[in-house]
Amino acid sequence: MKHIFILCMLSTGLCCASENNIEIVKNASFECESEERIGQVLDNWNDCKNASWGAFTTESNLQVVEFVCPSISTVKFFNHVKNRVPARDFVHFDIKSYQTKFAWHINSDNTIALDNISFSYRWKDALTFDNKYFGEERNEIHKSACRNKPHIDLTNAHYIDTLPETAFKDMTSNLKKMRGIFDYDPEKPQ
Repeated sequence: MKHIFILCMLSTGLCCASENNIEIVKNASFECESEERIGQVLDNWNDCKNASWGAFTTESNLQVVEFVCPSISTVKFFNHVKNRVPARDFVHFDIKSYQTKFAWHINSDNTIALDNISFSYRWKDALTFDNKYFGEERNEIHKSACRNKPHIDLTNAHYIDTLPETAFKDMTSNLKKMRGIFDYDPEKPQ
């Protein structure tokens, strides 16, 4: 009985530490034009559907907090674009979900540092692709969150219909590469 009590106390302590770490991140400045806090910005980001916060400790004892945003606009974008590609390429645009993830670590003095902003594609046929945003793309995602704008602005979705065919061939080629199909030549029939 004594061991069960100790185990319960440890798990309660870990839970409280995780919640505390999430609050530390949520209360930090997001470095937008205004002085909004990270929690205010991300919890109210309209492009996120069922967003979540989580915390964990790495093997090297680093305290990490993550925010995961399943994007609504990105999936809608690919569904719209799918109408402009040949039927043989539909599977590459058949995105089940797209997530953006922010990850911070907490320093010993309770300051935080943004480690990365990453993204994940999940296709309906269960293939996945994960990567990180770098440079200007990373800045654009940060700005989108600050401005409460979607990842991909679909208010002018009709512009997709005005894109040249080469744009769709390039998109198809890039998506195939993400899906692990590296020998794709958009000029050759599949």
